[in-house]
Amino acid sequence: MEARLQKNIKLIYWIDFGWMMILPLAVIVPYFQSKGLSMQEVFEVQAVFSGAVLLMELPSGYVADLLGRKKTILLATFFHAVTFTIFPLARGYWDIVIIEIFMALGVSLFSGTDVALIYDSMDALGKGKEQSRLVGQQIFYKQMGETLAALIGGWLAIYGLSTVVWANAFLIWTPFILAFFLTEPPRKKMSTSGHRENMGYIYKSLFKQGPLLILIILNTIVYGLATLIAVWSFQPFWKEIGFSLSSFGYLWALSNITVALVARKAHIIEVNFGSTKSLILMAVLPVFGYFLMAFVTGQETSWQWMLIGASACMIFQTCRGLGQVLLKNALNSRVEGDMRATANSVTSLGMRVLFIGLGPLMGYLIDTRGQGFSFNSFGFLYLFFFMAVLLPLLAKRAEFKTPD
Repeated sequence: MEARLQKNIKLIYWIDFGWMMILPLAVIVPYFQSKGLSMQEVFEVQAVFSGAVLLMELPSGYVADLLGRKKTILLATFFHAVTFTIFPLARGYWDIVIIEIFMALGVSLFSGTDVALIYDSMDALGKGKEQSRLVGQQIFYKQMGETLAALIGGWLAIYGLSTVVWANAFLIWTPFILAFFLTEPPRKKMSTSGHRENMGYIYKSLFKQGPLLILIILNTIVYGLATLIAVWSFQPFWKEIGFSLSSFGYLWALSNITVALVARKAHIIEVNFGSTKSLILMAVLPVFGYFLMAFVTGQETSWQWMLIGASACMIFQTCRGLGQVLLKNALNSRVEGDMRATANSVTSLGMRVLFIGLGPLMGYLIDTRGQGFSFNSFGFLYLFFFMAVLLPLLAKRAEFKTPD
């Protein structure tokens, strides 16, 4: 059993790698635009996706806690693969909306289950203190998968955007095959019949422990949202400041390498600089990133400003790499294994709720007021979030240290 649980960690890394090998992501906004979508509609589609995830997130996390990690990951990777197999058949806005809803089913099932499997496996092995490092490595594999996909997708885009999505339809089945080799880790489980009691137990565990856990959840939601909205703005931003479509794959790869490298070293950053300084760095990066993107859009096109603009995008990816490790570890180390997937789903659900409102707002502002105004507006928004959710968490910094 011990050898199989150790193998789980490597398998989930490669499943995550394959999950993020989505070739069209490097050119997804131009692809949507080629189907007739405006920037507002691009964000609307993502809001629909977020709404569908919102409806399925908590039930799917609960299913993962009851059904088991392996079965849930098998279901998730199957729906994920089916979705991207039919993706090339989309012809316009409503086709894409329907496909995004299907995609949400796979994403909601997978969301948090992979992290829960790592924590459960390490708990069973008696190696709980290594979990933060392993989550950093897991994110590294995820982002390297997206990095390789960006390079391949960007190269295939030379031959046409449809070539990218058709190639992806075959490649995307790899995680489903790998998931068959996972081992279900032993853990305490909730009752499969007392659902009302289970809901009460989950609520008390997450929201009645005290303000620290609530603040960790809120910060996970807010700073996950910061990078999610920014990432969907990158490609029109690159076009605005002078990058050609052929360079999008390299830029997307660079952005994911940034997340991967930062996530892999995030636990070391926290040890060396302390949780307080690490969290402050994570929180100021989106503010600086949005303001810098706004400033660059007002400049004449030149390679110097293009370089600064690309660097601004990497600022968000640095925040993403830090936040995913620091905050995920803070959350998962404070909840029991029998409800860990549900806890991760709660943070994803909260992020999707905010994205439904703020995502289309960003798209609308870009279409009507321009990118400079839009990015400045969100820079000020994240100044507010810094004061509203990060400062209260810092006030609890004495409690923030991960439990032994």
